[in-house]
Amino acid sequence: VAWAGRRARVIGGGIVLAAVCLHFAASLPAVHGVRLNDFPAYWGAGRSVLEGHPEQIYSTRFKWFTNLPVVAVLCTPLGALPYETAWELWWWQSVACFAVLFGLLLFAVHRHFPPLDLPRAAVVAGVFFAFTPVMRRCLMLGQTTPLMVVLFAGVYLLAREGLDLPAGLLLGVVCTIKIPPLLLLPLLAVRR
Repeated sequence: VAWAGRRARVIGGGIVLAAVCLHFAASLPAVHGVRLNDFPAYWGAGRSVLEGHPEQIYSTRFKWFTNLPVVAVLCTPLGALPYETAWELWWWQSVACFAVLFGLLLFAVHRHFPPLDLPRAAVVAGVFFAFTPVMRRCLMLGQTTPLMVVLFAGVYLLAREGLDLPAGLLLGVVCTIKIPPLLLLPLLAVRR
């Protein structure tokens, strides 16, 4: 990467990200194929809140909704949309999260493990693309994982910059949306 000018790096990175987005766009599952996974639970919980029945978010109607009630409130914008439109919006925000994550990984290497040269960028890309099957699975199920991974990367970058309060607040957001990261808090406390 050092041999290429800034413009060439930006164009090259854009081509790689465009290829990834095209790959995921070509594999967008039919809306009817995601009725029994995570996304329908988020959409349905948001819809229940909008309809004035928040007590129904944990009913058998939304058997996959296992999040805190605040997540149902956060999902109300999705619930306000028709299911098909909400699914496509969710899908594309997840793809965007993967693209942003790749950029954050490159930034982290550039900032904290310099230099970001071609071999290091290739390693980052190799590690990133090694997780493609997991990414596809998250996309197919409509999980919050893509967003959580981007937020975790933000927590890491903020903490590395010594911005503990914003990092902690962002970690709190992650733990509110997805409960399992709470298991990491003792490890962070021991480290400090």
